[in-house]
Amino acid sequence: MSVSLEKEDKKESKNSVQSETVMQNLHDRIGVPKSYSHTKALNTYDNRWRINVYAFIQSDVPSLIKRVFIAGSFFVQVDNKGKILTDINRPW
Repeated sequence: MSVSLEKEDKKESKNSVQSETVMQNLHDRIGVPKSYSHTKALNTYDNRWRINVYAFIQSDVPSLIKRVFIAGSFFVQVDNKGKILTDINRPW
């Protein structure tokens, strides 16, 4: 088990850009939807990222369970500092 953890640590250290930086740059660029929940970013390869922005489902019926959906999904390329190089239209 320690071998797989070491491999993951090496893989993370190889990426110069952190997911928090990429997500923050996306939020600064396009904002967030009205019922924003959270954002996830995954480095797919090199400096290319898949970023999913989640929002709560709005319902007229009160519920104890808060459901979310993917409000926007983006495949972007970033530079070494995390700046997004891909053109993105604001979906909301």
